[in-house]
Amino acid sequence: MKRLLYIILALAALGASLGARAAKGSPGPSREDRDKADYLYLEALRSRAKGENDAAFSLMQRAAELNPDDKEIGYELARYLLVLMPEGSAETPLRLMREYVDANPADYQAGSQYAMINDKLQQDAEALRVLLRLHAAYPERPELTWATARALGHTGDTADLRRAIVLFDSLEITQGPGVQIAGQRLELYYQLGDTAAIFADADRLRGLRPTDPDFQIYSGNVYGQFGGDRAEVLAFYDRAIELDPSSGWAYFSKAAYYRSQGDSAAYTREMANAMTRENLDVETKLGFIQEYVKSNLNTGDSLAPARIRAMFDTLTLQHPLEHDVHALYTSFLTSEKDWPAAAEQLEQSLGLDPANESDWDFLSALYFQTDDTIRAEDAVTRGLRYYPESVNLLLKLGVINNMRKDYAAAEETYRRALGAASPKDIETISQIYTSLGDIFQAREMSDSAFAAYDKALEYNPDNSFALNNAAYHMACEERDLERALTMAEKACRLSVDNPTKLDTYAWVLYKLGRYAEAREQIDRAIELAADDPSELGPEIYDHAGDIYSELGEHDKAREMWQKALEYNPDDAPAIREKIKQRR
Repeated sequence: MKRLLYIILALAALGASLGARAAKGSPGPSREDRDKADYLYLEALRSRAKGENDAAFSLMQRAAELNPDDKEIGYELARYLLVLMPEGSAETPLRLMREYVDANPADYQAGSQYAMINDKLQQDAEALRVLLRLHAAYPERPELTWATARALGHTGDTADLRRAIVLFDSLEITQGPGVQIAGQRLELYYQLGDTAAIFADADRLRGLRPTDPDFQIYSGNVYGQFGGDRAEVLAFYDRAIELDPSSGWAYFSKAAYYRSQGDSAAYTREMANAMTRENLDVETKLGFIQEYVKSNLNTGDSLAPARIRAMFDTLTLQHPLEHDVHALYTSFLTSEKDWPAAAEQLEQSLGLDPANESDWDFLSALYFQTDDTIRAEDAVTRGLRYYPESVNLLLKLGVINNMRKDYAAAEETYRRALGAASPKDIETISQIYTSLGDIFQAREMSDSAFAAYDKALEYNPDNSFALNNAAYHMACEERDLERALTMAEKACRLSVDNPTKLDTYAWVLYKLGRYAEAREQIDRAIELAADDPSELGPEIYDHAGDIYSELGEHDKAREMWQKALEYNPDDAPAIREKIKQRR
């Protein structure tokens, strides 16, 4: 920010110096200042050649201060200023460039660069003024003719549009007929409202090169877009395919026409044909598939997913070493919830480009979806070879270690994650301390666990997991129950209608002897979890049985304990004893 302020102040001083000199009629800088400016200018160019851009800018700026009359120095300084100045502050650098360009109209490179900058800034009139002058000086340069014609086409003036057509005609004479030039001419005729000229131009080009499939495709696109006869349009595409059966563009253009006509079956057929043509570049094919997925996946067509898979399978066979093909296929398979196939494609993608941290994280998540903990761990381990400080991957590894009940390894991994996390990422740090609290509880280290939960809440007081887990374990140990109640209530407010947190809330109320309120919360938890069995577990039914029992509803209590027993019938002696006693 200081540097930007320095640039703005320096520009203001430079502008004031020029203005003052012009007002007083000053003869200009002294010979000594001019010589110093020339020396600094050359040093600036040397610094730029060595890649020392900061030094080059400083030297160039000082040269401009010493000799603001040197328009070449001003032009080079302006190139730096356009990059460094904030957006919308281009007035001064553009003025410096304009002064040089107008003083040196034959400088092709500077003039074309200045025109291009004005075009990007939508200063169409200024871009056109310079381009017309350059084109008059260099009529033999095709890229300049092209740029001038396009600039004329932006004005919307009828005379300028016709001048642009003449320029594109001249390019066709020197470079030969082509669909790119024809497309530019089509835009101009369209602005003029001359549809007849559009058709005539397509017919003329086809007549010039009757065996060129590109002009057959172009004619089909023109006639299809501007209301030509259906049979005639399809005949152009079929003729292109006859001339070049490998033409992917012909099949794709034909498919696009069928789509515009609402013929989805024909569209799908021709899209499949286009995908099998190896002469079509992979980027174009990927664009085709993305468009097809967007148009067909959620239309209710039960066959669409199979067609899309077939297209991807064709593409992966044709381009097995293209990273983007496997990456896009992964996204599609993920949307279809085909986790194993998605993981297989992502493995291919990472094999081609392993330098993507989020992909390693996603790969482990896909293996988690298939309950393949071994492969999930392998994906995390491989990812950590490339990104040893990746907090996300370390957290995944901590979860895996925890699932294996290797609590010492889990604690070590979480502490590594804690060291790798940014001090500003308070939510992640809070999450790590919550996980450490859970590890300590599993190791029956209650004091350490509660200290970790407190640390988690110190970083993020709204961490609902830390609030819930701490409150639950406090209830189990009947430890500071009033604080546990406050924490459980807050967790429920932060995660509305969450069965796990409602279960904790009910359990704290039960421990406080507030059985009627506990029943209300546990009933709500069971009701909500019924739609998602993964949220249910033996604890929620076990708690419900205890609550009903205290309320004297022994039949209901036995029913709840029996459901808890179903989750793990071989390892629940405490629940069996409760059922036995209530009988």
